[in-house]
This record gives sequence, C-alpha cells and structure tokens, in this order.
Amino acid sequence: MNDYYSDLLLSILNNINNKSVFRNTLLSEVQQELGEELTDSDILPVLEKCIEKNVIKTLSNDILAITDIGLTLLIDPNTAYKNLWLLPSQNRSQNDNNSNDNHYEKLHINSLNNLNEAYNMYIINLKKYLKHLLQEMDNYDFEEFVINTLIKCGEAPLGETTKKSHDGGIDGFLYKTRFKQGIIPVQAKCYSDTNLVSEQEIRDFIGSMHQSHKYGSYFVTTSTFTTKAIDKAKEHGIILIDGIQLIDLVIEYKIGLTSKYGIDFLLTPILSEFK
Repeated sequence: MNDYYSDLLLSILNNINNKSVFRNTLLSEVQQELGEELTDSDILPVLEKCIEKNVIKTLSNDILAITDIGLTLLIDPNTAYKNLWLLPSQNRSQNDNNSNDNHYEKLHINSLNNLNEAYNMYIINLKKYLKHLLQEMDNYDFEEFVINTLIKCGEAPLGETTKKSHDGGIDGFLYKTRFKQGIIPVQAKCYSDTNLVSEQEIRDFIGSMHQSHKYGSYFVTTSTFTTKAIDKAKEHGIILIDGIQLIDLVIEYKIGLTSKYGIDFLLTPILSEFK
C-alpha cells in the first residue's frame, strides 16, 4: 500500500519538478503515468498533504510549484513518502500561531475592557466623593474654593471673596485684569442635592449687582437650578454652574487633587483643600 502512495507522491513531485503546472494538468499527467484507472479522489489527498507540508506551493491562477522541501524529498525517492509524514504541517503551525495571536489579542482586549470598566467606576466614585467633600465645606471656604476654581479654569487672572466684608450680598468677584479692572460678580451656594437654587435667589443676585456687568457674572452651586431660575439667569446673561459641572471642572483642571501611584489620570483629593 505504501508503495502505491510512494509512487503517487513521486509522480506528483517529478511532474511539478520538470515544470510548474496547473492543478488540472498535473492530475491528468499523473493519471497517464500511473494508469487511467486513477481518479482525482485518489490523487488529491496526496497532493493536499504535499501542500500542507509545504512540499508544494500554490501560485497565482492555481499553478503548482515544488519547494526546496520537495526537492529534498526527491534526493532519496525510496524514503520520500515516509519523510513526507515526518515533516511539520505548515498550515497547522500557522494556525497554531494564529491561535496564539488570537489568544493574546483576546487577553489584551479583555484587559482593556476590564480597565475601562474599572476606570468608569473609579470616576463615578470620585465624583460622589468630591460632591460629599464640597457639600461638607464651610460656606466661606466654599466661596474661596469657587473663586480659585474659576481662576484656575482661566475665566479670569484674579479674584477674591467679599462676604467677610459684607459687600452687598455678593460672595466674590473675578477681575479681567490683575489690576482689578473688569469686575465679574460671583455667587456661590453650598447646597444639598435636594436644595435647588430658586428664581428668587437669581433675582436677589441681580439686585445685589446694582448694575449690569458687561463682563458677565457667575452663579455656582453644588446642587442645581430650578427651571425658572435658569430662565431668569438667561435673561440677564448670568453663567450658571451646577454641581455636576463644578465637579467636572475640578477633575479636568485637577483642582485640589493629586495623582496616585505615579499615574497622572488616577486622582485623589487633597483633603486639606476641601476644609
């Protein structure tokens, strides 16, 4: 039986070694050489095994050519068939490599997904922690924190709180220049989540300003605003910053925060900045 397959292998290799041939041409030539009773189904398993073992390679247009490995088999025709089976399967090796690549790719993607989920949860918890710290602050400390936040965000180069001087109910001012030109009034309310800034508080703020401020004005809170308060603020060009926006600014500009574990985007509050 082995002699049969050995003859079949040698016929395939010799025909291709003489000249590169089309697959159909090779099948016909092998049949003529070994007997027309051979069918394609007899020849194709050996041919496919040769391709699998990289003894034969397929070129464009289904042209077959012998490789250096195939030429080595022809050196000793008597052991060619035995040596064919001893060769590593190139396709299998390639599949194994692809499998390894897919394995490492899956590990990488899983790690990214896990990191993304963990980071999202970290941000959610950081925001909750920051809101807690802000809402626990003394009112005057909170006003100073708001003024410093707006300065660090680039809204103005200079600012100060005013409540201790009882300056008309306005909590602080930003200035367009370092020489206190271009006054921008600021109101800051440290409220719980359920205590929304009302329209009346916006009216009171407008009344405290005594005049229109062409450089704008800010009303900042740790909670949010009622619909009517928002509408009234729009009428007078007041910039509203609620608790969510305030915390986003704190994180974006790293206000009162420091990096943890030497990783820039892993931030934790500096507790002394929130007292």
